[in-house]
Amino acid sequence: MRNRGEDMPIKSLIAAFAMYSRVPMPKVELNEDDMRYIFCFFPFIGVVIAAAVYFLDKVLKIIGVGNVLYGAVMTLIPVIVTGGIHCDGLLDTFDALGSYGDKEKRLEIMKDPNCGAFAVMGGIGYFALSMGLWCEGMGNNIFLVCMGYFISRSLSGLSVLSFPLAKDTGLAATFRKGASRKISVTVCIIGIIAEFGLMMYFDMAGGMAVMIVSLICFAVHYVNCMKNFGGISGDLSGAFLQVCELAVLMAAEFVK
Repeated sequence: MRNRGEDMPIKSLIAAFAMYSRVPMPKVELNEDDMRYIFCFFPFIGVVIAAAVYFLDKVLKIIGVGNVLYGAVMTLIPVIVTGGIHCDGLLDTFDALGSYGDKEKRLEIMKDPNCGAFAVMGGIGYFALSMGLWCEGMGNNIFLVCMGYFISRSLSGLSVLSFPLAKDTGLAATFRKGASRKISVTVCIIGIIAEFGLMMYFDMAGGMAVMIVSLICFAVHYVNCMKNFGGISGDLSGAFLQVCELAVLMAAEFVK
């Protein structure tokens, strides 16, 4: 008979996919203890996205679709798999930064369920640029692009676990308090190092480019969180994830 300790990692896996994706998961009763390892499994949602992106890249090229339809499909895959949960954070961040208010005002705007003008403009710009990059590159260095979905989630999870919190409430605070931080941080760091090493093993120039842009995004993410919001939040970690994926796509599509 399985004991509570043996079930916990499995339930953390289910919790990660149930919260951050639309991948069907078995219905199980979850409590705070089951969130202990959620950030250890969070990056593996990127593996599902990568598999879908890689498969559809091959299918669309075999059937010979045009670059516009190709770009639209590839842009939408992560949104379909995740249900757009991280896009919500991106749009809230656009709204907050566009307000030019103080930290308290920005955090208040991020809690507002209404969508402001800056969110609309920022979202259109983000997806237009993403689609444009896919159309131009047509999956050049698809392996590196796919690795970006894992990298962005590893770095996003690490930021939630290690950055100061902007507030003591919200999903980021809840998951962080319930997480086994030492184990989760260790797993994230090992995963990041392994990902960069694997990319550079197969493509030194491309892997270096992706590593550099990912770490630059992470540094900018830290500065943005501390300067403009006083710490990390769930919305900010989601916004970083989206920006990091776009930066990796840009680096991977144009490096030769």
